Amino acid sequence: MRPVPPRPWRGTRLPSSLRPKWEAELASRGLSPDSPDIPEDLMSELWWRGPDPIRLPKTGEVVHDPAM
Repeated sequence: MRPVPPRPWRGTRLPSSLRPKWEAELASRGLSPDSPDIPEDLMSELWWRGPDPIRLPKTGEVVHDPAM
């Protein structure tokens, strides 16, 4: 069996993992990854994307809506 390369249809590598940064952010707040009281802003992409919506250039589709 041969492993499938990341994103073989695009020929690009996947981005670096955000897990170390997420764990560092948790630690800065005095939390651990298995803590039951992780705040909502760290349970979504808001902690690394920020609150601004992202629109796809070709379609104008909103990928992230802060109101959600």
